[in-house]
Amino acid sequence: MNSDTQEQLERLVVALENQEQPNTETQRSFITQPERVFITSDDDISQAVSQDPQTENAFASFTVNLKRPALNVKSLQVSRVSIPNATSSSIPDDECVFWYYRIPSVPSQLLPNFKYPTPGILSSSYLYYVRLLPSYYKKELIDFTYADDYGYNSVFPDYESLATELSKACLADLSYDNQSFGDPVTNFIPGDISITYDSAANRFVMTGNNGNPTSGEPEFFYISAGYNDKNIFEGALPEAESLQISTKINDFPTIYNGEGQPFKLYKTLNQRLGFTWDGNGNTVPAQNIIGAVSSSYFSLLNRFRPIPAYSAGLSSLPGNPNVSYPLQATGYTAEFPACLVYTSIVNLYADIAGGSTSDSGEKGQALLATVPMASATLGVVFYNPTIYNALTKISDQIYQIKIEMRTENGNLFYLPNSAIVTLEFTLTY
Repeated sequence: MNSDTQEQLERLVVALENQEQPNTETQRSFITQPERVFITSDDDISQAVSQDPQTENAFASFTVNLKRPALNVKSLQVSRVSIPNATSSSIPDDECVFWYYRIPSVPSQLLPNFKYPTPGILSSSYLYYVRLLPSYYKKELIDFTYADDYGYNSVFPDYESLATELSKACLADLSYDNQSFGDPVTNFIPGDISITYDSAANRFVMTGNNGNPTSGEPEFFYISAGYNDKNIFEGALPEAESLQISTKINDFPTIYNGEGQPFKLYKTLNQRLGFTWDGNGNTVPAQNIIGAVSSSYFSLLNRFRPIPAYSAGLSSLPGNPNVSYPLQATGYTAEFPACLVYTSIVNLYADIAGGSTSDSGEKGQALLATVPMASATLGVVFYNPTIYNALTKISDQIYQIKIEMRTENGNLFYLPNSAIVTLEFTLTY
Protein backbone atom coordinates (compact mmCIF):
# COMPACT_ATOMS: atom_id res chain seq x y z
CA MET A 1 0.00 0.00 0.00
CA ASN A 2 1.53 3.32 -1.08
CA SER A 3 1.70 6.36 1.11
CA ASP A 4 -1.16 8.17 -0.66
CA THR A 5 -3.55 5.27 -0.11
CA GLN A 6 -2.49 4.94 3.51
CA GLU A 7 -3.08 8.63 4.08
CA GLN A 8 -6.55 8.46 2.49
CA LEU A 9 -7.56 5.54 4.72
CA GLU A 10 -6.38 7.34 7.82
CA ARG A 11 -8.37 10.46 6.88
CA LEU A 12 -11.46 8.26 6.31
CA VAL A 13 -11.14 6.59 9.72
CA VAL A 14 -10.79 9.95 11.44
CA ALA A 15 -13.82 11.29 9.61
CA LEU A 16 -15.90 8.29 10.67
CA GLU A 17 -14.78 8.63 14.26
CA ASN A 18 -15.64 12.33 14.30
CA GLN A 19 -19.04 11.84 12.65
CA GLU A 20 -21.94 12.96 14.97
CA GLN A 21 -23.69 9.94 16.50
CA PRO A 22 -27.51 9.87 16.45
CA ASN A 23 -29.36 10.42 19.75
CA THR A 24 -30.68 6.90 20.23
CA GLU A 25 -32.44 7.89 23.47
CA THR A 26 -34.40 10.57 21.61
CA GLN A 27 -35.38 8.09 18.90
CA ARG A 28 -36.44 5.50 21.43
CA SER A 29 -38.52 8.04 23.38
CA PHE A 30 -40.16 9.23 20.19
CA ILE A 31 -41.23 5.71 19.22
CA THR A 32 -41.65 3.67 22.42
CA GLN A 33 -42.76 6.13 25.09
CA PRO A 34 -46.35 7.16 24.27
CA GLU A 35 -47.92 9.36 26.89
CA ARG A 36 -51.48 8.32 26.05
CA VAL A 37 -52.57 4.83 25.05
CA PHE A 38 -56.02 3.90 23.75
CA ILE A 39 -57.26 0.30 23.64
CA THR A 40 -60.54 -1.30 22.63
CA SER A 41 -62.04 -4.74 23.15
CA ASP A 42 -62.67 -4.76 19.39
CA ASP A 43 -58.93 -5.45 18.97
CA ASP A 44 -59.02 -8.52 21.19
CA ILE A 45 -56.49 -11.14 20.08
CA SER A 46 -58.02 -13.92 22.18
CA GLN A 47 -59.57 -16.67 20.10
CA ALA A 48 -60.43 -19.37 22.61
CA VAL A 49 -62.33 -22.39 21.30
CA SER A 50 -65.03 -23.44 23.73
CA GLN A 51 -68.25 -25.40 24.04
CA ASP A 52 -69.44 -23.05 26.78
CA PRO A 53 -72.30 -20.86 25.45
CA GLN A 54 -71.36 -18.06 27.82
CA THR A 55 -67.80 -17.93 26.51
CA GLU A 56 -68.91 -18.25 22.89
CA ASN A 57 -71.51 -15.49 23.07
CA ALA A 58 -69.96 -13.00 25.48
CA PHE A 59 -66.69 -11.83 26.98
CA ALA A 60 -65.52 -10.71 30.41
CA SER A 61 -61.88 -10.11 29.45
CA PHE A 62 -59.90 -9.12 26.41
CA THR A 63 -56.24 -8.89 25.41
CA VAL A 64 -54.69 -6.40 23.01
CA ASN A 65 -51.18 -5.95 21.63
CA LEU A 66 -49.74 -2.46 21.50
CA LYS A 67 -48.54 -1.46 18.04
CA ARG A 68 -45.67 0.34 19.76
CA PRO A 69 -44.51 -0.91 23.18
CA ALA A 70 -44.24 1.43 26.14
CA LEU A 71 -40.73 1.12 27.62
CA ASN A 72 -39.35 2.38 30.93
CA VAL A 73 -42.80 3.34 32.20
CA LYS A 74 -42.76 5.23 35.49
CA SER A 75 -46.48 5.61 36.21
CA LEU A 76 -49.83 4.72 34.69
CA GLN A 77 -53.39 5.91 35.22
CA VAL A 78 -56.69 5.03 33.61
CA SER A 79 -57.94 8.37 32.31
CA ARG A 80 -61.11 7.33 30.52
CA VAL A 81 -63.39 4.26 30.26
CA SER A 82 -66.61 3.53 28.39
CA ILE A 83 -68.60 0.35 29.06
CA PRO A 84 -71.95 -0.56 27.46
CA ASN A 85 -74.29 -1.74 30.21
CA ALA A 86 -75.69 -4.49 28.02
CA THR A 87 -76.33 -7.17 30.64
CA SER A 88 -78.78 -9.97 29.89
CA SER A 89 -80.77 -9.57 33.11
CA SER A 90 -81.48 -7.27 36.04
CA ILE A 91 -80.63 -10.00 38.56
CA PRO A 92 -77.53 -12.22 38.28
CA ASP A 93 -78.50 -15.76 37.26
CA ASP A 94 -76.82 -17.19 40.36
CA GLU A 95 -79.20 -15.19 42.62
CA CYS A 96 -82.50 -16.48 41.23
CA VAL A 97 -83.67 -18.99 43.87
CA PHE A 98 -86.11 -17.98 46.61
CA TRP A 99 -85.90 -20.27 49.65
CA TYR A 100 -88.54 -20.62 52.35
CA TYR A 101 -89.52 -22.94 55.18
CA ARG A 102 -92.87 -24.67 55.46
CA ILE A 103 -93.00 -25.77 59.11
CA PRO A 104 -95.73 -28.20 60.28
CA SER A 105 -97.82 -26.87 63.14
CA VAL A 106 -98.31 -28.39 66.58
CA PRO A 107 -100.89 -27.43 69.23
CA SER A 108 -100.03 -24.25 71.12
CA GLN A 109 -99.91 -24.47 74.90
CA LEU A 110 -100.68 -20.78 75.24
CA LEU A 111 -104.06 -20.35 73.61
CA PRO A 112 -106.75 -22.91 72.89
CA ASN A 113 -107.50 -23.52 69.21
CA PHE A 114 -104.19 -21.97 68.11
CA LYS A 115 -101.12 -23.66 66.67
CA TYR A 116 -97.35 -23.26 67.01
CA PRO A 117 -94.50 -24.19 64.58
CA THR A 118 -92.65 -27.42 65.31
CA PRO A 119 -89.90 -26.50 67.83
CA GLY A 120 -86.22 -27.12 67.07
CA ILE A 121 -83.54 -26.03 64.61
CA LEU A 122 -85.01 -25.23 61.21
CA SER A 123 -84.67 -28.48 59.27
CA SER A 124 -83.75 -28.79 55.60
CA SER A 125 -86.64 -31.27 55.29
CA TYR A 126 -88.95 -28.26 55.61
CA LEU A 127 -87.02 -26.13 53.09
CA TYR A 128 -88.61 -25.38 49.71
CA TYR A 129 -87.77 -23.21 46.74
CA VAL A 130 -89.20 -21.02 44.00
CA ARG A 131 -86.89 -20.03 41.16
CA LEU A 132 -86.62 -17.89 38.09
CA LEU A 133 -85.11 -19.84 35.22
CA PRO A 134 -81.69 -18.44 34.17
CA SER A 135 -81.75 -15.77 31.49
CA TYR A 136 -79.94 -18.02 29.00
CA TYR A 137 -82.76 -20.62 28.99
CA LYS A 138 -84.50 -20.40 25.63
CA LYS A 139 -88.25 -20.81 25.41
CA GLU A 140 -88.10 -22.39 21.97
CA LEU A 141 -86.41 -25.45 23.52
CA ILE A 142 -89.43 -26.06 25.78
CA ASP A 143 -92.71 -27.48 24.58
CA PHE A 144 -94.59 -24.40 23.38
CA THR A 145 -97.65 -25.62 25.29
CA TYR A 146 -95.82 -25.02 28.58
CA ALA A 147 -93.01 -22.60 27.74
CA ASP A 148 -94.90 -19.54 28.96
CA ASP A 149 -95.85 -21.19 32.26
CA TYR A 150 -92.45 -20.60 33.85
CA GLY A 151 -90.85 -17.50 35.31
CA TYR A 152 -87.66 -16.35 33.57
CA ASN A 153 -84.90 -14.05 34.69
CA SER A 154 -84.64 -11.09 32.36
CA VAL A 155 -84.13 -7.34 32.19
CA PHE A 156 -86.96 -6.05 34.39
CA PRO A 157 -87.84 -2.40 33.74
CA ASP A 158 -90.01 -2.23 36.89
CA TYR A 159 -91.27 -4.24 39.85
CA GLU A 160 -94.53 -5.10 38.10
CA SER A 161 -92.76 -6.98 35.31
CA LEU A 162 -90.74 -8.91 37.89
CA ALA A 163 -93.92 -9.69 39.84
CA THR A 164 -95.43 -11.23 36.70
CA GLU A 165 -92.52 -13.68 36.36
CA LEU A 166 -92.56 -14.45 40.10
CA SER A 167 -96.26 -15.27 39.92
CA LYS A 168 -95.55 -17.88 37.24
CA ALA A 169 -92.49 -19.20 39.10
CA CYS A 170 -94.60 -19.91 42.19
CA LEU A 171 -97.05 -21.99 40.17
CA ALA A 172 -94.75 -24.01 37.91
CA ASP A 173 -91.15 -25.21 37.80
CA LEU A 174 -89.41 -26.87 34.85
CA SER A 175 -87.49 -29.36 36.97
CA TYR A 176 -90.63 -30.34 38.89
CA ASP A 177 -92.57 -30.88 35.67
CA ASN A 178 -89.76 -33.02 34.22
CA GLN A 179 -89.16 -35.16 37.30
CA SER A 180 -90.80 -38.24 35.77
CA PHE A 181 -87.87 -38.28 33.31
CA GLY A 182 -85.13 -37.45 35.85
CA ASP A 183 -84.65 -36.94 39.58
CA PRO A 184 -87.66 -36.71 41.91
CA VAL A 185 -88.38 -33.18 43.16
CA THR A 186 -89.69 -33.01 46.71
CA ASN A 187 -88.85 -29.41 47.62
CA PHE A 188 -91.10 -27.58 45.17
CA ILE A 189 -94.87 -27.40 45.65
CA PRO A 190 -96.90 -25.69 42.89
CA GLY A 191 -98.88 -22.81 44.32
CA ASP A 192 -97.64 -23.36 47.87
CA ILE A 193 -96.65 -19.71 48.21
CA SER A 194 -97.24 -16.55 46.25
CA ILE A 195 -94.84 -13.62 45.90
CA THR A 196 -96.73 -10.47 45.00
CA TYR A 197 -95.92 -6.77 44.71
CA ASP A 198 -97.58 -4.23 47.00
CA SER A 199 -97.35 -0.97 45.06
CA ALA A 200 -98.49 1.14 48.03
CA ALA A 201 -95.72 -0.18 50.28
CA ASN A 202 -93.29 -0.57 47.35
CA ARG A 203 -92.43 -4.01 48.73
CA PHE A 204 -92.82 -7.63 47.74
CA VAL A 205 -94.98 -9.87 49.94
CA MET A 206 -94.63 -13.62 50.50
CA THR A 207 -97.83 -15.46 51.41
CA GLY A 208 -98.12 -19.11 52.37
CA ASN A 209 -101.20 -20.22 50.50
CA ASN A 210 -101.70 -23.41 52.48
CA GLY A 211 -101.29 -21.60 55.78
CA ASN A 212 -104.47 -19.52 55.87
CA PRO A 213 -105.79 -20.14 59.38
CA THR A 214 -109.47 -19.69 58.68
CA SER A 215 -110.27 -21.58 61.82
CA GLY A 216 -107.33 -20.30 63.80
CA GLU A 217 -105.52 -23.60 63.22
CA PRO A 218 -102.99 -23.31 60.39
CA GLU A 219 -101.55 -26.54 59.08
CA PHE A 220 -98.18 -24.93 58.35
CA PHE A 221 -96.15 -21.89 59.29
CA TYR A 222 -94.11 -20.11 56.60
CA ILE A 223 -90.89 -18.14 56.89
CA SER A 224 -88.52 -16.72 54.28
CA ALA A 225 -85.07 -18.30 54.63
CA GLY A 226 -82.07 -16.14 55.50
CA TYR A 227 -79.22 -15.59 53.04
CA ASN A 228 -76.74 -17.06 55.53
CA ASP A 229 -78.80 -20.21 56.17
CA LYS A 230 -76.55 -23.21 56.73
CA ASN A 231 -79.07 -25.58 55.15
CA ILE A 232 -78.77 -23.69 51.87
CA PHE A 233 -75.02 -23.17 51.60
CA GLU A 234 -73.20 -25.38 54.11
CA GLY A 235 -73.02 -29.05 55.02
CA ALA A 236 -72.16 -32.25 53.16
CA LEU A 237 -74.71 -31.54 50.40
CA PRO A 238 -76.31 -28.12 50.89
CA GLU A 239 -79.65 -27.41 49.30
CA ALA A 240 -78.26 -24.98 46.71
CA GLU A 241 -75.85 -27.61 45.41
CA SER A 242 -78.52 -30.32 45.56
CA LEU A 243 -80.84 -28.14 43.48
CA GLN A 244 -78.09 -27.51 40.95
CA ILE A 245 -77.52 -31.26 40.59
CA SER A 246 -81.20 -32.13 40.13
CA THR A 247 -81.88 -29.28 37.69
CA LYS A 248 -78.84 -30.25 35.65
CA ILE A 249 -80.67 -33.50 34.94
CA ASN A 250 -84.30 -32.38 34.94
CA ASP A 251 -84.01 -29.18 32.92
CA PHE A 252 -83.03 -31.18 29.82
CA PRO A 253 -83.38 -30.41 26.95
CA THR A 254 -83.57 -26.69 27.74
CA ILE A 255 -79.91 -26.77 28.68
CA TYR A 256 -78.40 -29.96 27.30
CA ASN A 257 -75.26 -30.84 29.26
CA GLY A 258 -75.76 -27.63 31.23
CA GLU A 259 -74.63 -26.91 34.77
CA GLY A 260 -78.09 -26.71 36.32
CA GLN A 261 -79.44 -23.81 38.38
CA PRO A 262 -76.36 -21.69 39.23
CA PHE A 263 -75.87 -20.31 42.72
CA LYS A 264 -73.49 -18.05 44.60
CA LEU A 265 -72.65 -18.44 48.27
CA TYR A 266 -74.82 -16.29 50.52
CA LYS A 267 -76.75 -14.75 47.63
CA THR A 268 -80.44 -15.57 47.18
CA LEU A 269 -83.48 -14.22 45.39
CA ASN A 270 -84.90 -13.51 48.86
CA GLN A 271 -82.19 -10.93 49.39
CA ARG A 272 -82.72 -9.39 45.96
CA LEU A 273 -86.46 -9.06 46.63
CA GLY A 274 -85.86 -7.22 49.91
CA PHE A 275 -86.20 -10.15 52.34
CA THR A 276 -82.89 -9.38 54.01
CA TRP A 277 -82.92 -11.54 57.16
CA ASP A 278 -79.50 -13.12 57.73
CA GLY A 279 -80.95 -16.42 58.99
CA ASN A 280 -78.45 -16.81 61.84
CA GLY A 281 -81.05 -17.26 64.58
CA ASN A 282 -82.62 -20.47 63.28
CA THR A 283 -84.04 -22.31 66.31
CA VAL A 284 -87.76 -22.33 67.01
CA PRO A 285 -88.03 -22.31 70.82
CA ALA A 286 -90.14 -24.78 72.71
CA GLN A 287 -92.99 -23.35 74.76
CA ASN A 288 -92.90 -23.59 78.51
CA ILE A 289 -95.62 -25.08 80.63
CA ILE A 290 -97.90 -22.09 80.14
CA GLY A 291 -97.01 -21.68 76.50
CA ALA A 292 -94.81 -18.58 76.68
CA VAL A 293 -91.24 -18.31 75.31
CA SER A 294 -88.22 -16.15 76.08
CA SER A 295 -88.28 -12.63 74.62
CA SER A 296 -84.97 -13.37 72.88
CA TYR A 297 -86.97 -15.41 70.34
CA PHE A 298 -89.65 -12.82 69.62
CA SER A 299 -87.87 -11.47 66.52
CA LEU A 300 -87.68 -14.94 64.96
CA LEU A 301 -91.28 -15.84 65.78
CA ASN A 302 -92.52 -12.54 64.35
CA ARG A 303 -91.06 -13.58 60.98
CA PHE A 304 -93.47 -16.52 60.70
CA ARG A 305 -96.81 -16.26 58.99
CA PRO A 306 -99.13 -16.56 60.66
CA ILE A 307 -97.37 -15.30 63.80
CA PRO A 308 -97.48 -18.04 66.45
CA ALA A 309 -99.22 -17.40 69.77
CA TYR A 310 -96.13 -17.12 71.95
CA SER A 311 -96.85 -14.48 74.60
CA ALA A 312 -99.59 -13.71 77.09
CA GLY A 313 -99.71 -10.28 75.48
CA LEU A 314 -101.49 -11.86 72.53
CA SER A 315 -104.27 -13.38 74.61
CA SER A 316 -107.77 -11.97 74.35
CA LEU A 317 -108.25 -8.75 76.27
CA PRO A 318 -111.55 -6.87 76.42
CA GLY A 319 -111.64 -3.67 74.41
CA ASN A 320 -108.56 -4.42 72.23
CA PRO A 321 -109.79 -4.69 68.63
CA ASN A 322 -106.37 -5.65 67.26
CA VAL A 323 -105.37 -8.28 69.77
CA SER A 324 -105.70 -11.39 67.63
CA TYR A 325 -105.06 -9.94 64.19
CA PRO A 326 -101.32 -10.75 64.04
CA LEU A 327 -102.26 -14.38 64.59
CA GLN A 328 -104.37 -14.28 61.43
CA ALA A 329 -101.95 -12.50 59.07
CA THR A 330 -100.64 -14.73 56.26
CA GLY A 331 -98.52 -12.34 54.19
CA TYR A 332 -94.98 -11.32 55.13
CA THR A 333 -93.84 -7.98 53.71
CA ALA A 334 -90.17 -7.64 52.73
CA GLU A 335 -88.01 -5.39 54.87
CA PHE A 336 -86.75 -3.34 51.91
CA PRO A 337 -87.62 -2.62 48.27
CA ALA A 338 -86.21 -5.08 45.75
CA CYS A 339 -82.83 -4.48 44.12
CA LEU A 340 -82.87 -4.70 40.32
CA VAL A 341 -79.35 -3.33 39.88
CA TYR A 342 -77.22 -6.04 38.28
CA THR A 343 -74.06 -4.46 39.69
CA SER A 344 -73.31 -0.97 40.94
CA ILE A 345 -69.68 -1.03 39.82
CA VAL A 346 -67.35 -2.86 37.46
CA ASN A 347 -63.81 -3.49 38.63
CA LEU A 348 -61.17 -3.50 35.91
CA TYR A 349 -58.14 -5.70 36.48
CA ALA A 350 -54.88 -6.03 34.53
CA ASP A 351 -51.49 -7.62 35.22
CA ILE A 352 -49.72 -4.42 34.20
CA ALA A 353 -50.93 -2.82 37.44
CA GLY A 354 -48.50 -5.03 39.34
CA GLY A 355 -48.46 -4.50 43.09
CA SER A 356 -49.93 -1.01 43.07
CA THR A 357 -53.39 -2.13 44.18
CA SER A 358 -55.16 -4.78 46.20
CA ASP A 359 -58.72 -5.78 47.03
CA SER A 360 -60.55 -7.90 49.61
CA GLY A 361 -61.92 -10.35 47.08
CA GLU A 362 -58.64 -11.34 45.42
CA LYS A 363 -60.55 -12.20 42.27
CA GLY A 364 -58.42 -10.35 39.76
CA GLN A 365 -54.77 -9.90 38.93
CA ALA A 366 -54.45 -6.26 39.93
CA LEU A 367 -57.06 -3.54 40.17
CA LEU A 368 -56.81 -0.79 37.56
CA ALA A 369 -59.99 1.14 38.30
CA THR A 370 -63.46 0.89 39.81
CA VAL A 371 -66.06 2.14 37.36
CA PRO A 372 -69.46 3.16 38.81
CA MET A 373 -72.25 1.79 36.63
CA ALA A 374 -74.30 4.99 36.72
CA SER A 375 -76.41 4.06 33.74
CA ALA A 376 -79.60 2.16 33.11
CA THR A 377 -79.45 -1.24 31.47
CA LEU A 378 -78.75 -0.90 27.74
CA GLY A 379 -77.08 2.46 28.36
CA VAL A 380 -73.37 3.32 28.16
CA VAL A 381 -71.24 4.15 31.19
CA PHE A 382 -68.58 6.85 30.82
CA TYR A 383 -65.91 7.12 33.50
CA ASN A 384 -63.31 9.85 33.92
CA PRO A 385 -61.35 10.02 37.20
CA THR A 386 -61.62 13.38 38.89
CA ILE A 387 -58.29 13.24 40.72
CA TYR A 388 -54.78 12.29 39.70
CA ASN A 389 -53.96 8.95 41.28
CA ALA A 390 -51.34 7.28 39.12
CA LEU A 391 -50.07 3.76 39.76
CA THR A 392 -46.29 3.47 40.16
CA LYS A 393 -45.61 -0.16 41.17
CA ILE A 394 -46.30 -1.38 37.67
CA SER A 395 -44.74 -3.22 34.76
CA ASP A 396 -42.21 -0.87 33.19
CA GLN A 397 -42.18 -2.69 29.84
CA ILE A 398 -45.68 -2.88 28.32
CA TYR A 399 -46.15 -4.79 25.07
CA GLN A 400 -49.58 -6.27 25.75
CA ILE A 401 -52.54 -5.40 27.99
CA LYS A 402 -55.15 -7.84 29.27
CA ILE A 403 -58.29 -6.40 30.88
CA GLU A 404 -60.64 -8.43 33.09
CA MET A 405 -64.03 -7.13 34.28
CA ARG A 406 -65.76 -8.18 37.50
CA THR A 407 -68.93 -7.17 39.33
CA GLU A 408 -69.28 -5.95 42.90
CA ASN A 409 -69.77 -9.59 43.97
CA GLY A 410 -66.53 -10.70 42.30
CA ASN A 411 -68.30 -12.44 39.42
CA LEU A 412 -67.02 -12.00 35.90
CA PHE A 413 -68.93 -9.18 34.20
CA TYR A 414 -70.01 -10.56 30.83
CA LEU A 415 -70.92 -8.40 27.86
CA PRO A 416 -72.18 -9.62 24.48
CA ASN A 417 -69.62 -9.93 21.71
CA SER A 418 -71.37 -7.03 20.02
CA ALA A 419 -70.41 -4.64 22.83
CA ILE A 420 -67.21 -2.58 22.67
CA VAL A 421 -65.29 -1.52 25.78
CA THR A 422 -62.70 1.23 25.43
CA LEU A 423 -60.01 2.51 27.80
CA GLU A 424 -57.50 5.31 27.65
CA PHE A 425 -54.32 5.42 29.76
CA THR A 426 -51.98 8.25 30.71
CA LEU A 427 -48.30 7.21 31.10
CA THR A 428 -45.18 8.90 32.42
CA TYR A 429 -41.52 7.85 32.03
